[in-house]
Amino acid sequence: MENPARELESIVCTLTQGTPEEQHDTIYRYFAPGATFEHPFCRVPSFKKLRVPGVGELDSRV
Repeated sequence: MENPARELESIVCTLTQGTPEEQHDTIYRYFAPGATFEHPFCRVPSFKKLRVPGVGELDSRV
């Protein structure tokens, strides 16, 4: 971030009001790999190599 104070408002708005694709892109751009995202209607934990029967292995960052 070049100017965190100026950019923070748009980042928070995108995370709370953006489309799923915009939220995904914002998480990947501004957050560390182990970050999680919690919203009143949505929670995205950070996980790697989670095995789900019938689905296989999942990674929240892929």
